[in-house]
Amino acid sequence: EKGRKKCLVLETEAYRYKAALSDLSGYDISSHGNDPPRVVTEVRNWLKNVCKLNASGPTSIWNAFNDFMANNFDALTLQGFSPSDIEGLPVSELIECMESWVRTK
Repeated sequence: EKGRKKCLVLETEAYRYKAALSDLSGYDISSHGNDPPRVVTEVRNWLKNVCKLNASGPTSIWNAFNDFMANNFDALTLQGFSPSDIEGLPVSELIECMESWVRTK
């Protein structure tokens, strides 16, 4: 039911969605301009507003993500993964790596 569920739609360009998806009217739609740090900002701010999430600032989140990615790349490389193996890591395995990394912080 539309009234109970919340949804964030991310789009590269502002208002581009309207050309194809009129069903999205009434939902939060944010553009990010293909800028990954801006994606983090949009998602963090949406979660703060909609879910009342108590979160660090977008720059802190972006920096932590990059720390994780570098650490994870090094750890997986030591386990015999190639760069293409790491890029193709199944989402469930990536989540396991993230959970392990967060537990060590």
